[in-house]
Order: sequence, then C-alpha cells, then structure tokens
Amino acid sequence: MDAVFSSYAMSVFDNWHPAWDRMRALLQPGGRACTVDMQLPSGVYRVFAPLVRLVAAVGGADLDARPWTVIERDGVDVRSVSVRGGHLRVVAGAFP
Repeated sequence: MDAVFSSYAMSVFDNWHPAWDRMRALLQPGGRACTVDMQLPSGVYRVFAPLVRLVAAVGGADLDARPWTVIERDGVDVRSVSVRGGHLRVVAGAFP
C-alpha cells in the first residue's frame, strides 16, 4: 500500500496497537500514514471538556489513546495539527 488512513477509529479499540502494527506492515517503503483522532480540548476551549468526555463515553472512545504518537515517533516528514480547540488531532508522516 502507498498509504493508510485512520479516522476516529483507533481510539475505540481496547488496544489499538495491533491494528496499527497491521497498517504499518501493509505500507511500502516511503508510504504515508495518517490518523485523525480525538483528545481533550486545550486552552480556552477546556470549558468544553465535560461535553467531549460525555460524547467520547457514549461513543466508546478513549481520549487518552493518542494513536498519532507512533507516527510522530517512527515517521519522517511528519506533519501535525490540532484543530477545533485542540480537540481533534491530525498527524501524517512517511515511513522508510
């Protein structure tokens, strides 16, 4: 595969690491990986943290999962952005 993408998926697994390992194994050298997932809002948007916790609990998401950390740790040419008051994290990178 040239690319793999996860959108709001990893945080609902009890253990997302096996899913990531499989995605990574599918990537050809130079392939790109991207994940979009949730975390608690930051800055002035922290006021919405209780609502975010409620929505995550109803949907079964773990706000502490942080699946993007493997891309940040192991990828190259990594690009990262937090949006919606820091609540959404988008991280993409290439893998040698």
